[in-house]
Parts: sequence; structure tokens; C-alpha cells
Amino acid sequence: MSGWFGDNAECPIDRPSQEWIDWRWAWLIKQFGAERAKSVPVILPLEEFFPEAFEKDYDGARVMLDRVCEYMGLTPETIELNLYQDQNLV
Repeated sequence: MSGWFGDNAECPIDRPSQEWIDWRWAWLIKQFGAERAKSVPVILPLEEFFPEAFEKDYDGARVMLDRVCEYMGLTPETIELNLYQDQNLV
């Protein structure tokens, strides 16, 4: 019987990326617990989750970071934000 995605379904993520994703998930579960990972909603980069217009400066990044902190149940003031400029402009 053919699977839902066909017999030749392949993961669209390359092996190093998949390993990184798995490693990060393991870290998140260790930090916050498996139950929390299962019970929280998935936050997507959509206007319903991030209604503010994004400004490409420190204040805009801070607004975005604060919003992410809220979704994660973290106190935004405890997270330090530093911006760096790419020195390899080609």
C-alpha cells in the first residue's frame, strides 16, 4: 500500500539541518519540559501573532523579541538584545 506522500517521500530538510533542529528541540525540552512543548500553540510569523509593523532597527527588534518572550512565558526585561552589523558586505 502506498503511503500518504507516496513511496518515495523524502524529508525536505538536509541532514545537517535536521540534526540541528533535533538538537535544538532536545535543548528546549530539557529547559522547559516535554509537556510544555506539547501543550503550547505553534506561533507562526503571521500578523495574527505579530500585529506590529516591523521596523528594521533596535526598537523594532526589541518589540519582536518582547512579543516572542510573551509567547514563551518569559519576562522580556530578563533578555538582553544586542544587534550586530554584517562586516562582509559583498
